[in-house]
Parts: sequence; C-alpha cells; structure tokens
Amino acid sequence: MKKLMLAVLSAVFLNLSTATNADEFRTGTPTGEIDSITWYTFYRPAFGLVSFQFGDYPEMMIAANLCESLVRINPDFSLTPGVASWEQADATTYNYTVRDGAKFWDGQPVTAEDVVFSLGLHKNPERGSIYFTPHLNVDSITATSDKTVQVKLQQPDNTWNGQMAGPAGAIYQKAHTEAAGGDWGTPAGLVMCTGPYKPGKWVPGESLEIVRNDNYWNDEFGQLVRSVNFVWPQDPATVANAMNSGEIDGGWDIPPASMNALKNSNAGKLYVGQAEHAFQNFSLIVGNFEQGPLADVRVRQALSLAIDRKGMSKAIYSGGAEPLYSVVTKGLVSYAEDVFKEAANKITVERDIEGAKAIMKEVGDLDRPVVFAHPTGSSLGIEMAAAVEAAANRAGIPFKVVGLPSNQYGALFYDPAAREGIDVWFTISFSVARDPLEALADVMGPGALFNYGGYTNDKVADLLTRAKAETDPAARAKLVVEIQDIFVRDLPWIPLVAPTVRVFENNGLTGAPKSFVYLNYPWAADLGAP
Repeated sequence: MKKLMLAVLSAVFLNLSTATNADEFRTGTPTGEIDSITWYTFYRPAFGLVSFQFGDYPEMMIAANLCESLVRINPDFSLTPGVASWEQADATTYNYTVRDGAKFWDGQPVTAEDVVFSLGLHKNPERGSIYFTPHLNVDSITATSDKTVQVKLQQPDNTWNGQMAGPAGAIYQKAHTEAAGGDWGTPAGLVMCTGPYKPGKWVPGESLEIVRNDNYWNDEFGQLVRSVNFVWPQDPATVANAMNSGEIDGGWDIPPASMNALKNSNAGKLYVGQAEHAFQNFSLIVGNFEQGPLADVRVRQALSLAIDRKGMSKAIYSGGAEPLYSVVTKGLVSYAEDVFKEAANKITVERDIEGAKAIMKEVGDLDRPVVFAHPTGSSLGIEMAAAVEAAANRAGIPFKVVGLPSNQYGALFYDPAAREGIDVWFTISFSVARDPLEALADVMGPGALFNYGGYTNDKVADLLTRAKAETDPAARAKLVVEIQDIFVRDLPWIPLVAPTVRVFENNGLTGAPKSFVYLNYPWAADLGAP
C-alpha cells in the first residue's frame, strides 16, 4: 500500500536549521548514551511489524530499526551491504553472500535458507506483500551454499538491487516465521530479525516500544539510545506542544501546521532538508481507468490544470514543499541531471482555470460527480481536500468529497473492495532507491505496486523494459523522460507537491538523518546525546 497517506521548506524561516550544516545528511554526531526517547510516529499507530504487508510510514519507520534488508541505503543515498554483500554476475544474475557474523536476535546465524525463504515470501499471496512488484521479474532464487544465494531475473532490471534495500529485501528467520503462523508480525507472534533494535512492550493502539539489541552483530552503529517509545498524536497543535514541552523528543514529517510553533522552539531544533534530498510526492491516485468520470483522460487533465500547486506549497505547506508535475522529484535524480532538469522545465505548467473549463465544455455533462476521499483524522488532508475541491468547482468539474477515518482510508491502498465508488484519493508516496525509473514504474507498470487503477499502455511497458536494461546513464535518462512525458499526458496519478524532509530533535538529542531514508535505514541506531 505504500499508501502513505498524510502528513506527510526550504529555509523560509530564518531560524530554521537547514541541510547546509556541517553534516549535510545528519543533524549531528552523538557522543553520549540516552536511556529512553519518545518519537512521533506520524498519523497513527503501527498495525504490525512486517513492513512489506503495509508499506506505510508507521510500520516502515519502526521496522527499519528491526528488520534489516540484504542491501542498505544510507543517509547519503549510497548503497552498501546490509545483511549481505553482492556481486552482479551478468545482466540478470545477482549473487548475495551473507556477511560474516550476521545473526538474528536469538543468536542464530543468518543462512542462505533464511534469505531464500524471505525473498520468496513476496510471491506467496497469503503473506500479503505490498512489495511484490520487483519479484514479478524473478526467475529463480537459489541457495548455492550455506551463505550464498543466487537471484536470476527474467529480464535485466537495474533497479533490482536498489529495491533490495527496502521491504522487498528484508530478511526474516525462516523457523520463527513458520512457527508464528498467522500471528507473525503481531504482538502474539512478533518477528525474528537481525537489526540493532528489537520489539519491546507493545499494547496495540496505545503504545509501542523498541529496545536496543545488545548483541547486535554489526559494529557500524553507535546504538546510544536504549529504547524508543512511539506515539502518534494527530492534532498539529498537540504535536507542537508535546515537542516544545519535551514530552516528545523528536520525529519526522512534522505537520505543516506545527511548523510555526516549532521554528523558534527553546526545546529543540526543526531541521528542514533540501529538495534534492526528498523522495516524497504528494499526489492524487486515480482509482479506476475503465469506469467513472476519471476514466476520461480529459477530466483528469482538466482537474490537473485547475489545481493551484504553488498556492498549496506556500499556504498549506508553509513553503515546505515544491510544486510537482510528475512523480519524479528532484531528490530522485541521481544520473544525467541535465536531461531530467530540461524535462522538468518542459512539463512545468501554470494553473489554467479557463483551459480547464474549456476541456470540461468539450467533455460535456458527467454521469456523476468525481468522488474524492480524504482522511478525516489529518488536518493536512482536510486542507488539501478543500483546495482540490475548490479547484474542481472553479473548473466546472462536479465533485463530491467523502471523509474517511484512518483505518478505512488506509484500506484504500490494499483492499480493492474498499475502493468501490471512490474515484480518487490522496497519497504521500515515496521510492526506496534514488531512481526516477522506480517512481514511474511503480505507478505505470503492468500490475505494479501503485498502479491501483489498472493503467495499461503497451508503449510504456516496452519503454520500462528497455530503460531497466539500459546501462548508459544518458540513454537511460532519455527513455525515462519519454515515459514521464506519457505520464504527464495520461495522468495515472495527479501530482500536487513534493514535500521536503522535516525532522525535529530535542536539545538533548542528535544524529537523525536529514534525507529521506528513515523508512529503510536503522535511524534509531544513529541517535544519541550531543
């Protein structure tokens, strides 16, 4: 579901610390231990510990500290060995070797059998993996020794290894997972992983704690914080007050409505990352391309033209986001930057109400209004919904807004039945690796992760295949831009804004990443006292 619903400045506030500090990618380097901290967990509690079953912020933010993947993505976006090192033997063959000393929390070593089992979970429908898309291209996964695994792909895919840094490459102990049965990932069954933290006290809906794994196999992290307690207030004023009072020590995705109250905080600092370090896109998901008013691409184009992206960035996000016209954000561009910059300039369009009205006049009367769902528990969602509704009304697009509680809203991302009668809804989506191709493939690929509405395009499918196989960066970028041009025309999603990373830390805390890696990187192991 990678659903990522809500909540998610450049340094518009003079008092804000920015990503131009001495350490570009972290808030600082800690030196002292801390017994316990309280951390903001976005808009709701975690429903489970198996992040690939949810693909959302609360579960991934927590599980990033518990369950390591084959590959690790670091705050500077580099890919380094996680549980395993790797070698690409040819265009479709990857060999992974479990690192020396890698072991689970119970002391048992990680074996090739555990790796084969873990990767195989994504092809088992009963496990409910949201991150199945990369595995659709897998031909075979074979243990070639006690510590080595060979993955053979059906077709070349140069995004594969980057995907192994996220939930698609997470490693779980086979014996524990099978023994836990249907309780796996719940308070009754938990998980057995290799990370620097492990589950502590967990009262569903009330509290969740992770505690330091004192027998962690990897000495690359300081692990200066003994335990992390997660909380999830939804009201922006409550979030700001709790951080200013010291009740909450830190958190990411600070609600925009909390920003002014935190920019001059005496309790800590609000750090704002660079747009070049942000992977998130705040977009509208089109839920059905076969029926309903948005099945007509002209209605999608009219709605997109009517939306005031600049206004959203300034007013709703307090300047903490940039207008977005594609799911490819600045932060995802890691090669052929000149090609992508030129493409971004071409697709940038000004708001055009009259143009939107003209399109709708051509379309004529709709059979029914566009039904738009938003989460009632998020002030940001409510504000954005009002802005989208106002844009639709000005363009002459019949529009009906439906508010859903967080559990029902979340179901839109993984339960097709929950989408019945819903044409469009919000997401704050993200990519695992720093690659524009991943973002587009996830939305436009046949049967892809975020292709909720069943978008199909044979030309796009061919371009995706070619781009994934292309090793020359410039040639690859041109293929990706060609895909993006089709995206902008067909609008399987309607992009709104690209939020920057926003993290708050109490004065007694430092070390958090300032880049968008905290859903896949063991960030708690980087924290500590200044």
